[in-house]
This record gives sequence, structure tokens and C-alpha cells, in this order.
Amino acid sequence: MINYPLHNNRFSKYKSSNHRSLFLSLLLWGFLIIFFSSGLKYITTEVLAIAQPAQERTGYFVQWIGDLFNFANLRNEYYRLKEKEKNFNQNLGAVSVLKNENADLYKLLHSDTNKFNILPAKVLVGDINGSDGIFIINRGLNDNLKVGMNIIIPDNILVGRVIEVFKNYSKVESLHSINTNLSVLNLDKNFLALLKKDSSGSLTLKFYADDNQFNLQDILVTSSENQNYLSGLLVGKVKSITNTPLTSQKNVLVELFFEPSKLHNVFVITNYP
Repeated sequence: MINYPLHNNRFSKYKSSNHRSLFLSLLLWGFLIIFFSSGLKYITTEVLAIAQPAQERTGYFVQWIGDLFNFANLRNEYYRLKEKEKNFNQNLGAVSVLKNENADLYKLLHSDTNKFNILPAKVLVGDINGSDGIFIINRGLNDNLKVGMNIIIPDNILVGRVIEVFKNYSKVESLHSINTNLSVLNLDKNFLALLKKDSSGSLTLKFYADDNQFNLQDILVTSSENQNYLSGLLVGKVKSITNTPLTSQKNVLVELFFEPSKLHNVFVITNYP
């Protein structure tokens, strides 16, 4: 005899147990899905967070390389412009020198000295206003220069004379030399005096006839009494007249018509002597 109710009870228990197992399985899978989803989201976020600064750093590096090349180009352009400016200034200076030389030559050729053969020359080195008054010009034997040739600047102003000649240059003794011994003539009053350098280094007049013949700003030119200089060249002007305690003659100082520090271009009178 089969007891059916008892059989049905066991089956119900078995069926209920299966439902609990399925429920637990679904709950576990749900938890796993949520867990792995959260983990995947976290990993993705972290990877992106790490990758983004790397991309930014890469972008910064590329930009830095570009800026470096731009800086190099700008620097090269700067130096190129500076070199152009330097060349321009040098050319401008050369043009200015040439312009001044041409102006001096034009002025000289349209003065009374156009009766002379003249050769332009440049002052190189020397002690023009020192004790010896010697300087060098860039003309010599190759230019047919000779000892004794007079050196002038525009307006017929005498500077000195050639005292030694070499192949490509010559020595010139200026009127500032201690050896200066020049006969000069008062342009207005037509009287003679001797121009010499005294112990203090000043150019003074000696051996004149009358003190009263001198006035400030009197113009002095070379006389025909000179053996080493052409006559009629401008020399200087009377700068001061003072009494001297030891002699009856006055101390007459002369200022030359050229400034040694500004003497850069001169002219050689080549048909003398």
C-alpha cells in the first residue's frame, strides 16, 4: 500500500530546495556581474586617467620641440639682420668718408692751389700734436713722392712736409714739430716773423720788428723766405699777445688752422720741390 500523501510531501520539499538554490545562484551571479562591472569601470577610469596626462605630456613635448625650432629660426634671423645692419653701417661710413674726401678735393681744386699737382692721402698713425709732430701717410715711392713735398688740406692750409719716403708710405713732419722754423708773413700788414715752438710746446713768433704790428686774429701765411715751404699757404692766426718779464718783446702765440685730432685726409703737392 502506497502512502501518496507522504510522497507528495517529499516532492514539495525537494521542489522548494531547488527554488532556493536557483535564487542563490541568481543572487550570486548578480553580485558577480555588479562587482565585475564596477571593477571594469574603475579600471577603465584609472587607465584613462593615466593615459590623459601622458597624452598631455606628449602634446607639451611636441609643442616644446616646435617652439625650439621657432626660437632657432628667430635667432638666426636676428643674427642675419644684425649682420646686415653691420654691413650697412660700414658701407654708410665708407660712403661718408668718400663724400668728405670728395668735398675736400672739390674745395681744394676750386682754390688757388689748383696751380699745383696734388695727390690725396690718408693719415695713418702718428703723434701729430706730441713732441715730435710726426705722422704717417699712405703714399710713398710707388706714388713718386719725394722728401720736401708740402702737405696741405683744403683752403690752402699748410700742415707740414714729407721728411722720409718708403715704398708704400711716408713720414710727414707737421708744423707742431719742435723743429718748426717757418718764416711767416702778416697777410694784412705785410711784415715778417719767424714761427717757432717754445719750451712749453706753444707756437710763438720770434724776430719781428715792432710789437705794435700785432693784433689778435691776424692771419699769417708762409713767406717766400722759406726754402722748405711754398709761399702763400695759410698757417694760422694770432691767438694771444702778452708781455714778457725778461725781454722787451711781447710773447705772441699762434693758433694753427688745423686740428691734429681731426686730421684724417690730406693732400700732397707733388710738383715741389
